[in-house]
Amino acid sequence: MEDLEVPSVGGDLLMRIRSLMPRLPQSSLKVARQVLDDSAAVTTNSIAELAALCETSQASVTRFCQALGLSGYPELKLRLAAESGRSAKLSWGLDMAADIEPGDSLERLASILALSNIRAIKQTLEMLEPSVLNAVSVRLSTARRINVFGAGGSSRVAQELQFRLSRLDLAVWAPLEFHSALESVALLGPDDVFIVISRSGRTIEAIEAMAEAQSRGATVVALTGFPNSPIGAKADLVLLTHVEETTARHGSVAARYGQFFLADCLYTAVAQRTFPQSAEALTVTTKALARHRSARRTNRPTTPNPQAPPITGTDIVTK
Repeated sequence: MEDLEVPSVGGDLLMRIRSLMPRLPQSSLKVARQVLDDSAAVTTNSIAELAALCETSQASVTRFCQALGLSGYPELKLRLAAESGRSAKLSWGLDMAADIEPGDSLERLASILALSNIRAIKQTLEMLEPSVLNAVSVRLSTARRINVFGAGGSSRVAQELQFRLSRLDLAVWAPLEFHSALESVALLGPDDVFIVISRSGRTIEAIEAMAEAQSRGATVVALTGFPNSPIGAKADLVLLTHVEETTARHGSVAARYGQFFLADCLYTAVAQRTFPQSAEALTVTTKALARHRSARRTNRPTTPNPQAPPITGTDIVTK
């Protein structure tokens, strides 16, 4: 196997594995997916047991460890056990960033959150496969109909992607209510695309909607943090997003930045591919909103009042 440069991802082993996946050979990729799917179990498995689970050889497991910059399988188990133990100790950190304490200043709080969100985008970029992004943009630009679905927090990303793609004059639906979403997905066909957004890749509603789309022959695109999850493993095309392993609520929020970043990449890639149509659509929609963006003065008496203060920039209201 050719030498692989291990990306610098802040010491998080699972994050390092995700960033390395696009460049791994198939045998090592099987090991990576198994580790990501159930890292706790790997800490108790022998190298032979892990190789059997991955349907690969023990040598492939060793090469995977070396690609991560580790000495071998024993070190992999130790690192996974250490990270699992660190996660198990979280209490306050389950709802907040792990590095934020109750007595921290607001300046420190803001700095930590900003760095975490920046890291989410950076690590999502490191996992991005240009060939997959290109393939998805091709399918979206030629699709008869596009449906986007995300449950919970992912629904916000689905709505944003639907809004952006619709501005390019594409037929896009992203119902918020699940029954409506399922009805909409049932209208898909072989010429259509279903985009499912799920951080965990295990959301029941998302899995059901994806199964319906696949039964109709539509191409399924997944935006998820777990490639070996039920959604990641069965989607036709997968774009990986950053997942913060050490927190719950904040990890989910940080992951959202990665999802929005991928939505922006898809929107821009499709706009490039359909430039004449997109440029015309954006021009038309921008003109339609122009008068709602123009500056206006607040109402003032028509007769000047010598006692009134002069009009300043604060008297201009912009929508």
